[in-house]
Amino acid sequence: MAKLSKHAQSLQCDLEADYHRAWQYLTHRGVRTAVAQLRATRGRLLKAVFNARFRKLHRRAGQLADALADDHDLSVLSSKLRPGEGSERSLCKQIMKRRRKLQARAFRQGERLYRHSAKKLEATLVAHLSKAQRTGKSTKEREE
Repeated sequence: MAKLSKHAQSLQCDLEADYHRAWQYLTHRGVRTAVAQLRATRGRLLKAVFNARFRKLHRRAGQLADALADDHDLSVLSSKLRPGEGSERSLCKQIMKRRRKLQARAFRQGERLYRHSAKKLEATLVAHLSKAQRTGKSTKEREE
């Protein structure tokens, strides 16, 4: 799977272990109960993967917002200064230098955040869900 946080990877390992236990239950006990457990495990696994991806997107959006807010604050501050004298001129230069760094960071974050269009993200999610459903149906057909 895509790069996931350590928590998501741990969750994935736990869910895969649940999945294998359910298969063992299937072979030893009852088909219907095991199939229900497998479906629930698959659903939890899909939810964990998608939640991890959305948390990552949300964190990137927050970083972008922080950089833009800081840049705005520095812009307001610099508009209040009169850069005619030595200390204020030095402060204005420092503010401009910091704003350039913040803006560069914001542009990098924005490029990463909006690398794919909403339409492409939606298509990817639909494809993953469809694949999971097809896999679930083929498993169900083999069991019957």
